[in-house]
Amino acid sequence: MQEPARIAIDLGAESCRVSLLRWDAGKPKIEVVHRIPNGPVHRGDSLHWPLDTILDGLEDGLRKAAYAAPEGIASIGVDSWGVDYVRLAPDGHALREPFCYRDQRTVPTKQAADGVIPPFEIYQRTGVLPLRINTVYQLLADPAADIDPEPTGS
Repeated sequence: MQEPARIAIDLGAESCRVSLLRWDAGKPKIEVVHRIPNGPVHRGDSLHWPLDTILDGLEDGLRKAAYAAPEGIASIGVDSWGVDYVRLAPDGHALREPFCYRDQRTVPTKQAADGVIPPFEIYQRTGVLPLRINTVYQLLADPAADIDPEPTGS
């Protein structure tokens, strides 16, 4: 009896991939079953990830993976952006497309934060290099008042 496959999803900056992992004669075999071109998009002066496009592509990829794996799927693992996030409404819908870590809104936020807590102290406390793309600086640049109250179509 064949062991169930595993699905790996990689949300990359240039493409998103849905892959199947199977064991063949005791060795792992990985097959990319779907690839979604990805890249940040400009919305006014901001840079965002095209969330609806990504989600639609992932759904297509998961369907293809399920079809390609009649032995079943044991698990799904996701590797995503290390610093970006999506704010959700109470009903689970995205409040807006997520900002891309490359968006310039964090430049002044990082500078202001450095005046409150020196970068080396942030590093000592967290072990994370204090780069302007980090989530903490994005959250500081993304006040709740700036959130569009209408959820996106996601």
